Amino acid sequence: MSSFDELIIEAGVAPGTGMRDHYDLDPALIFLNHGSYGAVAKPLKAAQDRWRLEIDRNPDGFIRDRWPELQRASRTALAAFLDTEAHQIGLVANATSGLQAAAVAAPLKPGQKILITNQTYPALTNILRHVSALRGTEIVTIDLPSTPESGTYLLDRLETYLADDVGLMVVDHITSPTATRFPVTDVIRICKAQGVPVLVDGAHAPGHVPLNLSELDADWYVGNGHKWLGAPRGTAFIWSHEKWLERTETPVISHNFGKGFEAAYVQYGTIDYSAWASIPDALTWYRKLDQAGAFAHAKTLVATNYAEIADRLEADLITDPDDPGMMAAMLLPRDYTADMAIPLRLALQRDHGIVAVFIPWQGQRLIARLSCYSYSSQNDLDTYLSAVPVALHSLRS
Repeated sequence: MSSFDELIIEAGVAPGTGMRDHYDLDPALIFLNHGSYGAVAKPLKAAQDRWRLEIDRNPDGFIRDRWPELQRASRTALAAFLDTEAHQIGLVANATSGLQAAAVAAPLKPGQKILITNQTYPALTNILRHVSALRGTEIVTIDLPSTPESGTYLLDRLETYLADDVGLMVVDHITSPTATRFPVTDVIRICKAQGVPVLVDGAHAPGHVPLNLSELDADWYVGNGHKWLGAPRGTAFIWSHEKWLERTETPVISHNFGKGFEAAYVQYGTIDYSAWASIPDALTWYRKLDQAGAFAHAKTLVATNYAEIADRLEADLITDPDDPGMMAAMLLPRDYTADMAIPLRLALQRDHGIVAVFIPWQGQRLIARLSCYSYSSQNDLDTYLSAVPVALHSLRS
């Protein structure tokens, strides 16, 4: 039995309030924004500290000799979880880094179009703007409604947009601002029929929805580990289709440039490799939580409270209310504008001890997004339901 196995057996798992003991979250605060930065459980922090200690005992030996073996183990464990092959996975610090690597690798030609939606993550949009300027392409935005039907709307109109000379389709698996789960399997199928490569931003998908990357058959898929997998921050991956492996270089070009995908992603700089080394431990912890019903618990909390909270706030549902997963978003009334996002977030934490996020939307509107995890409880959502109307009223008065 490994030392990490002993740690998680000692920890035990009970979804809800009892899980808070396994995290260093401030007991004075309620956390309803796991979807942004995650939370690292104490057993995983201990595992990562052990890797840091091993690095510090012999940095030269670890980075030169030990790390190539360990990164292979991390990629192999991740590949098994994602139902794919390890040689198609590269480790990156965050989804944005992987998305940049994929966007640069796309075989774009001058004059072609890059398709995105109005729900594409802003950082990714900036990456595509940069790539588009370099390649002489044009970004075309598909405007989708802020409703649970936006995925269907996308499918109904996609072929019309593909009739133009499209060099790349970029689609979220689960969007960040609206917590919308897009029908990526159908999007990929439609695009493949037209010969259009597809880049999937799966930042919010690993650990949130089941994934089989081999069956999904995108051209590139990028995901985070620190969100719903609960892995240490700095754990993300890029997956490349076989035909693009040789084109898909690391976000930072380093010593193994031009030596192939696997060689390039082994090492590209002097960094702290402890987070990546902890990936097998993180997957063990995730499975422990899953077996205990922790994620079913979190999904039930969101599903049973989402519509009631939206109704109390007189907000419009954006996420599918029948299956929101662990994260849901709602569009607040027009009285609450985009410039209130930061003041509202700060007031909610200062006056009510709640950490939640509010997102400016389409220039003027405001989205309230909440997310639950293994440590969330019904009391957390009851407090949110009582506090947000008070905080909103205080901003208007």
